[in-house]
Amino acid sequence: MGRPRLNLLGKKFGKLSVIADAGHRVYGTGKARLSVWHVRCECGQEKDVTGSDLNTGKIKSCGCALQERKVPAPPGKKRCSTCRRAKDTKHFYKLKSSKDGLYSQCLHCYRKKFEAGGDGRRKARRAWERRIREEVISHYGRRCACCGESEFEFLAIDHINGGGRKHRKKINTPLPYWLKKNGFPEGFRVLCHNCNMALGRYGYCPHWESPAI
Repeated sequence: MGRPRLNLLGKKFGKLSVIADAGHRVYGTGKARLSVWHVRCECGQEKDVTGSDLNTGKIKSCGCALQERKVPAPPGKKRCSTCRRAKDTKHFYKLKSSKDGLYSQCLHCYRKKFEAGGDGRRKARRAWERRIREEVISHYGRRCACCGESEFEFLAIDHINGGGRKHRKKINTPLPYWLKKNGFPEGFRVLCHNCNMALGRYGYCPHWESPAI
């Protein structure tokens, strides 16, 4: 006795909506019988598709999606690899390793992917980044060298001799990871965000008794 036939009527698979039952299709010597469904694509075309092709995701459109992939986006725009819409480049995250310097997915599709199943990966990534940062800050004293603040969330790594922006741009990787990978080199210290901001903007910190102006 075979498996009960799944009712796909009214369901949607990609750009295809199942609108009618088209019976069965016999393959080979007649031993293989697959259910067939009549579907309508978002572009308006209709066709018959086997239930297995719909359930496995083998077929998601009438073929128009493949044609859309071949249509280049207008100048100044980029076509999303998921929704296939041509959008302004400002709707894409930057990615230096790609040919055009942008992610293949638009912001909407990228965020939707994380909402669907990426929360676990994102939390694991943040936990890993925190472990590395805690290790680095602990190595350099775990206390602000200016005011003595020791609350972890308030602390940051400072370049003692300045040039932090150029250095971060040069290494092109998170600073805590680079410091650990290079054996915790000298020339760095721990400052709280307040002291670090004051030094960067004004050249001195209000905690100093006589700031050099």
